[in-house]
Amino acid sequence: MYAALERLRNLVMQIGGYELQPVKLMSLPSFEAVASDETKVRVLRLIASGIDTATELSKLVGSSKTGIYRYLKSLMKSGFVIKKGRRYIPSARLYLVYTVEVEDDGVPCIRLVRDRGAILDSRDMIFIKGPECDCSTCPERPRCLEAVRRIAKLLDVKLRSTEPMAAFREVVECVVTRDIPTLLRRACLVLEVPELLVGSQA
Repeated sequence: MYAALERLRNLVMQIGGYELQPVKLMSLPSFEAVASDETKVRVLRLIASGIDTATELSKLVGSSKTGIYRYLKSLMKSGFVIKKGRRYIPSARLYLVYTVEVEDDGVPCIRLVRDRGAILDSRDMIFIKGPECDCSTCPERPRCLEAVRRIAKLLDVKLRSTEPMAAFREVVECVVTRDIPTLLRRACLVLEVPELLVGSQA
């Protein structure tokens, strides 16, 4: 257990005096609501680079402050961003994506999606978007590969692949089989209720 904890502690990163979570698990719909929207991705990457107020974001994105607040609210609901005072910062260093499936016997099962996720790397946000990504033609391939390699090194994962998507899959598979089960045996999970559901009549 201690080795798994130490590996995750290696992911800890501070932004503006606030310590980010090393890993954040997010649902597939929450991830795709951001990853499939170019403006949300741009806003998130600006936040990752240190642009942390609605006024600054509004100027750089070329959107009204009202529009920026809508994007920020969506990024907070999805779990990508948190608000500290008037500033917005990423919520974690490594974002892993999960789905919930119901087994034949009615028992829910959480499965990590191996080809989707995001990495906060050197004040930039790198997205791995599953089938939508084509590493062979992507101009961001070198940046993505470097980000995955850095995360792999911090988590002590030996990579075999030289393609970002396949390398990210190796990281997720290793974390899923080696670290997460070890931690879950001795830890507890905190469930966050999306703002959208608070006060609803479910």
